[in-house]
Amino acid sequence: MGRDVPSARRCAFFFRGAAAGIQARKAGITRMRIDVYDFDGTLYDGDSTVDFVFFCLRRHPALLLGLPGLTRAALGLALGRSGLTAFKTALFGQMARRICLTEEAALFW
Repeated sequence: MGRDVPSARRCAFFFRGAAAGIQARKAGITRMRIDVYDFDGTLYDGDSTVDFVFFCLRRHPALLLGLPGLTRAALGLALGRSGLTAFKTALFGQMARRICLTEEAALFW
């Protein structure tokens, strides 16, 4: 954000639907954040979640202290009792207790 021409790696915007765009225009907001899903790997080569987590671990090794809190979510995922979204919610919840994810995402992208 704030760059004239963002690269593909910097496409970390959040989209909340067409209604949000209409509300933003009515409020005089000219820029909107969107979620970009890259199902075929054309924008980002690899899994950005995995890369982001390892980026954060390199910068903040203390994040490893949150691993015990992920045990239940990891077991649920491994046993098929919960999905990947539940695991990622637990993962990012543990990370957010220790670091500012918004700042780390800005540095990552």
